[in-house]
Amino acid sequence: MMRILIPAFSVLVFAAACGTDTDAGRTPVPSVTAPGEGGEIATALPTLVSAQPPAATPVPAVVDRVTTDLAARLRAPVGGITVVSLEPFTWPDGCLGLGGPGVVCTQALAPGWLAVLRGPDGREYRYRGSGERFAIEP
Repeated sequence: MMRILIPAFSVLVFAAACGTDTDAGRTPVPSVTAPGEGGEIATALPTLVSAQPPAATPVPAVVDRVTTDLAARLRAPVGGITVVSLEPFTWPDGCLGLGGPGVVCTQALAPGWLAVLRGPDGREYRYRGSGERFAIEP
């Protein structure tokens, strides 16, 4: 008889600890009231946007390396290269979104930057980067 009572008692204790869907004593999902508004904003799960790693801008030494790289490609003086824009950007993978067939890339979001440079000919060139790594867009 004890062999039946002990497992039955264990199941009852477990069921009581877990609760049921009709359990009125459940803890509600946390929420925050928006300032100046009467409504509530649910905060149970982060959205994909808030879960992305923050993008970063490169250090000045990397900007110098990108400028030197473009000058070498164009066979132009470094002084003829202008940085048009430099923005933080989150890339979809470790290949900065430039991978192709047969290229192995990490599939994690990569915080990085996008630089647009202008050559002495007036043409714009886009560089993608993450940390100290960079690549020119084809």
